[in-house]
Amino acid sequence: MLHPFGRRVARAVSVAVLLLTFPQAAHAGETESKTFFARGRELRLGGNCKDAIDEFRKALDAYPEGLGSLRNIAECEEELKRPASARRSWWALRVAVLESQSDKYLGWDKDAEEAFARLAPSVATVTIRVKNAVDPRVVLNGRPLTPSLLGTALEQDVGELLVVLEDGGAVPTTKKLTLEAGQKYEVELVANPRPIDKDPKKITPPVVTPPPNDGPSPLVISGGVALGLAGLAAGGLIGSVVIREDALGEVEDQCPNYESGAACPGTLRETADRGETAATLVNAFAIGGGIAAAAGVGLLVAGLVTGSSPNPSPATGQVQVTAAPSPEGGFIGVTMSF
Repeated sequence: MLHPFGRRVARAVSVAVLLLTFPQAAHAGETESKTFFARGRELRLGGNCKDAIDEFRKALDAYPEGLGSLRNIAECEEELKRPASARRSWWALRVAVLESQSDKYLGWDKDAEEAFARLAPSVATVTIRVKNAVDPRVVLNGRPLTPSLLGTALEQDVGELLVVLEDGGAVPTTKKLTLEAGQKYEVELVANPRPIDKDPKKITPPVVTPPPNDGPSPLVISGGVALGLAGLAAGGLIGSVVIREDALGEVEDQCPNYESGAACPGTLRETADRGETAATLVNAFAIGGGIAAAAGVGLLVAGLVTGSSPNPSPATGQVQVTAAPSPEGGFIGVTMSF
């Protein structure tokens, strides 16, 4: 348990802490306010009331007790021909002075009342009404209007006024006015109908029918057949080359001088015929395989291009391959039509 003297010391310390803390915080705000206020006065004296108002508002936010900032705002709004804004600021100053305990603002409430009355004939009044809107949002020159003020005569600064009704319609409803001092205006905004019902339960998704799949086109099939025949021709070509080389090797072994016209054994006649037939087939397979390969590639490309077009026309490409023996050994023919 503390001694009475100790309790008195503790209370004294607590009071000292409070006195040191709160005045410092208030003094810090007042210091910042003075900086903004000085900037505002400099701008106003330079004829730039528009930017000066921003600095005075910063000063008032930093130190609301500094009512000189609010008075400068009201006077600047008068200079900028904003009578409705000035009347609101003068009235706010009157209320603040009546609540203030500072003697340096004595008489300012009377000045505010006189300015408020003096500017009354200079303002324009606008009454806004809305029809067919469930949840209307009205914006005046970019500032949202409180819904409860719809249908009420509102004081506005003279000049251009853009009224916008945002109700969820396809296009917002707008009205543009040029307000003049002392005039009264009536604005009626009719909501645009909504383009669709916002209830997702009532929206029927479109039915998408996939395109029919008829399989590959005849051109693609014909191209595949032609390429297959080209592959067979390549196999026949290889086999014929092997047979020809085998027959030629046998003739060279048994009759090395056959090219000079020397007499060769009669038993080589059959071997020589086999080699000549193989040589003929080599040429036939080479030519036929090349034609089939070229036709196959062309038909395949044509079929793929036609099949990828938005409205493909019926394919009429045909390939006819004919193979037959001939006195020289064989024949392969490829006939194409489109």
